[in-house]
Amino acid sequence: SKNNTLENDEHLNRIRNRTCPPTSQFQLIIPNTKDNDNHNGSLPWKLQSLDDQGALKTVGGDEFYVEYRHDKYSNSALAVAYSQDLQNGQYELEFWTTPISSRQSSRTATTNTGGGILKLYLDYTCHLGTLGHPLKQSWATGGAVMTNYQLNVPRAPPVKTFVPPSSNPVVDLGIYQKVVMFGDSNVHGLYTSNHHLYPNLKFIRKPDSPVHPKSMPRLFLPKISWFLNLTIQEEEEKEQQQREQEQDANTTAATAPARLNKRKYALIIGSHCWDIVFPNKGGRNFEQHLQAVQEMLTALRATFSRDQVDIYWHSGFALQLHVANQPGWEQRDPLKYMSWNRSLDLWQRQEKVLNSVGGITRLDFLHATYLSADYYISNDARHVRPELNRHMLQWYYPNAK
Repeated sequence: SKNNTLENDEHLNRIRNRTCPPTSQFQLIIPNTKDNDNHNGSLPWKLQSLDDQGALKTVGGDEFYVEYRHDKYSNSALAVAYSQDLQNGQYELEFWTTPISSRQSSRTATTNTGGGILKLYLDYTCHLGTLGHPLKQSWATGGAVMTNYQLNVPRAPPVKTFVPPSSNPVVDLGIYQKVVMFGDSNVHGLYTSNHHLYPNLKFIRKPDSPVHPKSMPRLFLPKISWFLNLTIQEEEEKEQQQREQEQDANTTAATAPARLNKRKYALIIGSHCWDIVFPNKGGRNFEQHLQAVQEMLTALRATFSRDQVDIYWHSGFALQLHVANQPGWEQRDPLKYMSWNRSLDLWQRQEKVLNSVGGITRLDFLHATYLSADYYISNDARHVRPELNRHMLQWYYPNAK
């Protein structure tokens, strides 16, 4: 539309007219030793952005991924930083250990007095990573910079220890007769990496579609309801057959296996990645997607009683654009709207929907995957390796042996 074209041009004009000159360098600001010691070594590191002329920038809008490593030969990061945009050209870095090696990484990072390597992957500049569909529809690429920098640093940054997500009450998927999973390839990957460890897992369908008002009543809600009802019916039939076999064997009630706490079911559903990389029907700020999610969850919650089915929302994974840094890939449409900012934005908006519907518990994987770029499949910005899937799902099976 005309309005979209004008806004599209406006964002580009911020770069053209130098209102937001593109970032081409960063200057690392490390607190001096005296000030840092006075704060028990907790003063944050900062980055100052510089434009393509080498001048200090006074506006924000950059999106990047920062790792701290022991040296350039390290296979994995000791810590990964979240960045806070101070809107003045500077960014404050908050380093966290990675989930798989959180305790070991924290000790190694804080005791590594000989310094290390800081690696920075610049994904976007001048807020281009925040733009939603259709603002990039006519672009040849998504405007990603896809440049990385490396710097030797004299000491380790202050590092916080990653703590797995928690909920109240504690989620224990092991209590359910069956845990039925319906969702995209990330939900499926969680299943394929873990079904041999947790026999009550059952994956039923990949919809291969974002959730929006047209797809939800056709590809999501009826299929989820049908497969969940079928699973419950099959399990009840199995239980009835087992009872009959026990009666035939003259098994008394006292010696029969206890199954009362296994009569409940769990449903894990989610939609996140597809709604970012194929966003043409979800709305610029995911408005239509969120409306469809709310209607779907409300219908499911009304259809299946809480005494019978608990519903869990798979939060989705962080999209790691820098992992897919291959020549020519920046021209692929699915990468145009892919960014950490939009991953986080959708995660936050979906949380509001879950709170509005009520009775839905989120299984959170977003922040764990953000800190775990080393565990993504090579050249794949969306999918993680099986070891990370196994590590994350064990948080929700706390009593598994």
